[in-house]
Amino acid sequence: MFAYTSSVKRRLTVAGPVLLMLAMATLARSDQGQPTLHEYVDPRGGSKGSGSDRLLGDKASAGHNPPGFRMGGRVLPAPATKQPPGSNEPVLGQSGFAVDRDTTLSPDRNTGADSTLHYVEIFNPSIVPFKRMSALDGVRDDYTMVVSDPALESVDVGGAPLPERDLFWGSSMIEFTPGKNIALPSVAPEARILSYELDPPGTVEFFKDGADNFFVRSDTIGQHRLVWLTDAPASYFGGPLPAGLRFGDVPPGKVRPVPAKVARAAEDVFAIIGVTRNEPYDVALSKLVRYFREFQAGAIPSPTGDVYLDLAKAQVGVCRHRSFAFQVTANALGIPARYVSNEAHAWAEVFVPHVGWVRVDLGGAALQLDVQGAAGKSMHRPREADGFPKPPAYSDQYTQLKGDIQGLTQDQIADVQSGPLSGVPTPTPGPMSTPDGGVGQTPLTPGPVSQVPSPPPLQSGVKPTQIMVEPIDKSGFRGEPVRAAGRIITPADGLGVPGLRVELYIRPKSLGGGYFLGSTVTLADGSFEISADLPREAPLGEHEVLAFTPGDSKFGSSSTQ
Repeated sequence: MFAYTSSVKRRLTVAGPVLLMLAMATLARSDQGQPTLHEYVDPRGGSKGSGSDRLLGDKASAGHNPPGFRMGGRVLPAPATKQPPGSNEPVLGQSGFAVDRDTTLSPDRNTGADSTLHYVEIFNPSIVPFKRMSALDGVRDDYTMVVSDPALESVDVGGAPLPERDLFWGSSMIEFTPGKNIALPSVAPEARILSYELDPPGTVEFFKDGADNFFVRSDTIGQHRLVWLTDAPASYFGGPLPAGLRFGDVPPGKVRPVPAKVARAAEDVFAIIGVTRNEPYDVALSKLVRYFREFQAGAIPSPTGDVYLDLAKAQVGVCRHRSFAFQVTANALGIPARYVSNEAHAWAEVFVPHVGWVRVDLGGAALQLDVQGAAGKSMHRPREADGFPKPPAYSDQYTQLKGDIQGLTQDQIADVQSGPLSGVPTPTPGPMSTPDGGVGQTPLTPGPVSQVPSPPPLQSGVKPTQIMVEPIDKSGFRGEPVRAAGRIITPADGLGVPGLRVELYIRPKSLGGGYFLGSTVTLADGSFEISADLPREAPLGEHEVLAFTPGDSKFGSSSTQ
């Protein structure tokens, strides 16, 4: 057992391999002759992380992924690279459902509600239904949307995670043809590729065009599994609009000019909305979002032959119609905007000065959404709420996972619907699917728990595991980080087990319950290391230090208690 102390002046003696001690230090005597007890509390609030400490294990690089990353109180292990395609998994590089990219798109007049939409998730945490597959930023005089600048530029691999960016895993089967650029989905236009692995092994190159459509290319041949770590600005997914922006704040070249015929038509729509270039940029943008979020599915009442004016004036159509009309109107007004879509949804992106590109969901209408590939995945939640107006016609939409949603658990749906990630309550322990389909435990926020988990009975066909933990720091202070390390092995052969979630707890010897400190995943040899803050509210005295793994579908759960 080992000991930690909250003392400023002295450290306590190690009492054994897994004991932890929290204590006060005697610093001075009061006027009454009694000792004055003092405990140092870090005014910075402990170690909150700078971004890089969210990655577990080795540094991310081309050809080498880290074993996982932390997201709040959760650990998201890297997807397995040696994984054959699922029975219904689309293969990028082929043609068909969920793999085709639109390079041009003409609006249609089928403005009634969609029936069942099908969506394939490849990212973890899941961004359903907002996987970026096609982005179109220009428009011709016949209203065909296009990529204004299709020239490709290279995307470098690498970079350290930053606190203001959200991390994601991507995993796809790709059929490579030497020299062929394969359309690659992304989470955001300003996404970075921090690392990747390919199986069978090989090297790849990444590119993107002027509308931030991503591509991947390799000289290898045949089907390969690509697993990559990507990140994106948190501001893309939600947040307030800066006030007082001006149209002159938009950098030159960001707005895609529209043809004269389209510009004249857009002037009619400006008048209906009541928007001008003379008002603040943020005010004009909010007016546009409100107007196009008020669309309803239904027939065009009096078609004129001008599909843009018919849609925009009547405010009819589903996601693809409102996103098309928004893109045209915004660009004509001087607000850089894109039409973005995948196999199940379409939305818009706008450029906000001093912020960057921002996702603008305008809603849609569908009777049912069927999701594939999201089993066991965490759900992405923006750090801040959408800062745009939300009229009643927009609030009940499948994009907020309301309605008949198949392929997601009720816990996943509730997680998204609970709102922005900041200020959320601590989840309560309970069963949850892990990324490979095993049964784990609901991710916890560091803090008190009613009980430390115990391993359930070993299921048939699952190998038993043994988890060990040892101290790195022999003492520490409440509110400051301490480190522990250990290993998970299979007892039969002593081999390390990689990719298993590990949770670290402390439990007061004289009291019930305990405290969850943090989690990580095991490396290739089964080893792990955790740095976690000691709870400020933990009572003084001896504590047991316990490690627990929920296991997965192949390896059983185990703990040190």
